Amino acid sequence: MGDELFTLLEEQKKCEQEKKALCGNCWQGKNLVFSNPTGGFLSYRTVYDCYKRAVKRINLPEMRVHDLRHAFAMLALSNGDDVKTVQTLLGHKTPEFTLKVYAYSPASAKTASASRMDERIRSLRGDKQEAYGKLMGNQGL
Repeated sequence: MGDELFTLLEEQKKCEQEKKALCGNCWQGKNLVFSNPTGGFLSYRTVYDCYKRAVKRINLPEMRVHDLRHAFAMLALSNGDDVKTVQTLLGHKTPEFTLKVYAYSPASAKTASASRMDERIRSLRGDKQEAYGKLMGNQGL
């Protein structure tokens, strides 16, 4: 877990402790990260409405809550996380399943890959031409 997420969770824990103090004996004590005012489970509607407000506030396109899982996987893989780590975080049985579901190459990635290959070919051709020139120069041709 990264430091930023840890800090956010610590802040949320303090909020839960404040709710517990306000609630007193009516606290349900289910040890949840996010709870209703009495420490119980949040309703689906509460979670959904909060999610929709957050998506709108940060200008994301309309998406389902489950789409966040897909977005996470895609971002993790495109940012260079290894497939085994992503597989573990998503709870998949095999890395092959993770790749089958989430491996996607946008056009920009394909273009970048082609550019890297072109650069490598240019460097190899340059090395070959330079070596050939040195070889020919050494023979006096």
